[in-house]
Amino acid sequence: EARRIIDRMDCINMQRYDWSIVSRTADAAAIDLDIHGSMLPKAAGSPYIDFPRRWRLDLVRTDDGWKIEHAFTAERMVARAMRDAPSYAEAERIFLAASDVDTKTVLIEYADRLYPDVAGDIDRADFARQLAFAHGGLKEQVFTIRAQAILRVQNQLPGARELAREANALAQARGTGADRAEALFTLGVTTWLTGDTPGARPFLLASANLVEETDDPILSLKSLHMYNYVSASTGDLRAALDGAGRLVQLAQHYGWPEGEEVATFLLAIVYDQLRNDDMSLELLRKTRRLAEANVHDAFIPDAVHDIAIGEAKLGDVERAIATMHEAIGLFGQDSSRVWSAYVQLARFYMQLGRLDAADQALQKSASSFQPNDADSRSIMVMSHRTRSELRLLQGRAAEAVEAATVAVATTGDPEDKRYLAEQVAATIVLGRAFRAAGRKEEAQAALREGIARFEASREDVTDSELSRIAFFADNLQAYVELAELLVEQHDVEGAFRIAEQMKGRGLRDVLARGRIDLGATLTADERKRQADLEARIIELNRAITAATLAGGVRAELRERLAVARIDLDAFQSEMRLRHASVARQRVDGNDVIALPAQTTGTVLVEYVIGERQTTAFTLRRDTSGKPLLQAVRIPIGREALQHEVESFDRLVASRSLRYAEPARRLYDLLLAPLEAQIAGSDALCIVPDGVLWTLPFHALMPSAGTHLVDRRPVYYAQSLALLRHSFARDERTAPTLLAFGNPTIGAATRSSVRSAYRDVPMGALPDAEDEVRSLSSLYAPKQRRTYWRDAAREAVFKDQAEHFDIIHIAAHAIVDDGAPMYSAILLATGANESEDGLLEAREVVGLQLNARLAVLSACDTARGRVGAGEGVVGIAWAFFAAGCPTTVVSQWKAESRATAKLMVEFHRRLVAGDSTAQALRAAQRALRATPAYSHPFYWAPFVAIGAAGARK
Repeated sequence: EARRIIDRMDCINMQRYDWSIVSRTADAAAIDLDIHGSMLPKAAGSPYIDFPRRWRLDLVRTDDGWKIEHAFTAERMVARAMRDAPSYAEAERIFLAASDVDTKTVLIEYADRLYPDVAGDIDRADFARQLAFAHGGLKEQVFTIRAQAILRVQNQLPGARELAREANALAQARGTGADRAEALFTLGVTTWLTGDTPGARPFLLASANLVEETDDPILSLKSLHMYNYVSASTGDLRAALDGAGRLVQLAQHYGWPEGEEVATFLLAIVYDQLRNDDMSLELLRKTRRLAEANVHDAFIPDAVHDIAIGEAKLGDVERAIATMHEAIGLFGQDSSRVWSAYVQLARFYMQLGRLDAADQALQKSASSFQPNDADSRSIMVMSHRTRSELRLLQGRAAEAVEAATVAVATTGDPEDKRYLAEQVAATIVLGRAFRAAGRKEEAQAALREGIARFEASREDVTDSELSRIAFFADNLQAYVELAELLVEQHDVEGAFRIAEQMKGRGLRDVLARGRIDLGATLTADERKRQADLEARIIELNRAITAATLAGGVRAELRERLAVARIDLDAFQSEMRLRHASVARQRVDGNDVIALPAQTTGTVLVEYVIGERQTTAFTLRRDTSGKPLLQAVRIPIGREALQHEVESFDRLVASRSLRYAEPARRLYDLLLAPLEAQIAGSDALCIVPDGVLWTLPFHALMPSAGTHLVDRRPVYYAQSLALLRHSFARDERTAPTLLAFGNPTIGAATRSSVRSAYRDVPMGALPDAEDEVRSLSSLYAPKQRRTYWRDAAREAVFKDQAEHFDIIHIAAHAIVDDGAPMYSAILLATGANESEDGLLEAREVVGLQLNARLAVLSACDTARGRVGAGEGVVGIAWAFFAAGCPTTVVSQWKAESRATAKLMVEFHRRLVAGDSTAQALRAAQRALRATPAYSHPFYWAPFVAIGAAGARK
């Protein structure tokens, strides 16, 4: 209690004090303390007030001497005696007899110590209100009404918001700034906890804005923190970030160290929403360091708990287990948190396949559970859901059904949006459990219900593309399970529709929402705000590029850049919501199951990877020209397939001659079972899933010495729906070329340093320059614009890209797996230009491209974040979203000379009339015929995505 008072004060003056021993044993003592002093609140303009005079100190003896265990005021002692009284009449007698204490403070202490553990607390709250109106002033009246509201919302009883409104009306009419701030805070929190999250934000912000009008600014800062937290939970990341920055400044100004901690913690939550797990974990660790430096022990356990979860997300599960055990030790007697921590610990053990240890953790969780824990529904649902998932792993299907049924029942009212994530997850686990138990009809119903709940709520989650993709990824398993179940039930068409429903979701959202024409749509103030946000990113990008060239980048620069990026993303999301007139594009979902008319002779192969099996759908035309859809189940699950693919990828990337055996094994695994379906095809269009996006199918080997590329062209698509959309936009015109090669990257790279590969570090690329110069000879002078070195500028690209049929960029690329929309191609900058030379994926999305093909002749341009069901979110994804239906991109670090030879031959075949897939295949085979480039490392890195197929 002393700390709570001291933290609110700017200065404390002690004139004198007296003390006396109340009781003493060998190991404990109680002391009464009488203090004469005054204190100055931190709020500007506040006068000195009396320091609380009478205190009781509980002491304990330690090896280092006597230590204060508890410190509380005489007013608190009276309130405790009232609370422990056998009747309200006796409590009132104690109150009236306490003539030597501040009775108004007693009223607040009594109301502040109401706990939702017995039904009688509701009556006690009513009694506190009666006392306040009989013996207190406005402050005490408002406070006791607020206490009634909070108690009711904690017990999920009706009337909480009405009481909060009553307190607020009273405070706004006659109260001080502190009264108004406290009442608004209570109204905001009560509104939030009763299900109206958007409605809570104005009240919390209004309370925060009273920070200069209250003698306790910490309350307003807590309101600001709650406003930030609620904003983040509704997807308004800009408001959350702006609020976090403001909270740091105010917390430093008013001397509230915890404010900086909670603001940092909020940033960790935002990054977690965006699936930037590295940054989220770093911010959580920073939060812990701040708490330890400020000796805020109460804040440390939650930070350690979340650090463990972050470590597990990054794959360091053993470390996460040790960290979670540390959190459990720090939680001590806090049963709800110990309970939650043991459930998380069980999930970590399940990740490692240590099922007995997971079972023990769940048993410890159950033994730590206290039924009077407040607001524990989410933890209860997760506990039952985790138990069901564990029983599934143990092969105990009936018990899994039982646990999942309890989880679903625990979620409560399906309309209660507070438990949306729990409702979806529990329903999906129930469907999986029914399936394992052989109850297929019930499984199908539960999985469909889980998907329907998710789909209905998805638009409400957030307007950030990556947040939406991440939210979808959390629920992907339902689609996979249902597709597999429908195949088992011989409903191949229904299964394929589910597979298509989960493919390319984020990209379809981007296309459906359209792009903002800043010049025509935004107001002058909005354009300035956009320009300021862009300028921040450009400034930081330049600083980081300069530091990279100089040999190192400070972590603080990267953190500032990451915050600036989220700020810009949030602004653009806000503009999409504000300017609803932005044109939309329609992307047909899974209504039409037919190949595009231009793909005669093509077979589409679409994969869905499950936990224990992989499903391959094939779509082709039968002899009458009608669509023929089939499904084949391949007996390999996600983990084993990932091991096979990653092993092969490493062998190819290292130019190992041992690649042939796994190339043959992967062909036998993924394509040999489909031989009957793909026989006689002119081309294959692969729709990969998960790790298969990193696999060069064209380099797989049907037989010794033969690669798939020798048999037919191979290209890729995010889904059938997006393939159809690609061909609808792919109109043949006389090819015009815009090409950039070997851009100059800063003064430090103008030396003769040569990069052997088109990845960072950012050395010169003379082969890329030769590549672009050679392309000039293939296109008529009026049909080409080619730029290299200093001329290959970002500003030139943005100015001219929309006017050309084919875009070709031979340059360095930077892939940002944590924030894939900030992956970039490195271009030159002019002396007086505002551009930073980084053509970022998010900038590409904002362009209005009319090109039918973009060739990104750089390293790793097919890479990015592999979104569950989404494909690769990165540079190629951005060009598609910007209007370019086909891209040619690299899956790994491309050797520069080999790439130059490949690209010149590729364009020669394009100009001759080949389709993109045909031209790429011919170029790859020609390069492979050169002994020095016969290894797939040299000829196989590039893949064609989109409308690349053969045309008849």
